[in-house]
Amino acid sequence: MALELIKSVPWVPLFLVLGAGCVAAFTDMRSFKIPNYITLPLLLAGIVFHAFVPGGMGVSFGLSGFAAGFSCLILFYVGAPRLLDRKP
Repeated sequence: MALELIKSVPWVPLFLVLGAGCVAAFTDMRSFKIPNYITLPLLLAGIVFHAFVPGGMGVSFGLSGFAAGFSCLILFYVGAPRLLDRKP
């Protein structure tokens, strides 16, 4: 069973995402920002991955994942300045 799991995991995308996640975490800890030159290529790579991988869900699956993540995180981006500006 473990051998089947090892054969079914797409290793290159896994290491790409883990490596980019480590770089993003390091830059975030150092400067409190994650630059767009890290996030945007990964966004496009995810959509392309789902479009071309055999047995993948397609571009609509990748775009729906982007829309779900964006809709959750935009609330913090838009609402954070108002929530943190407390006046007595």
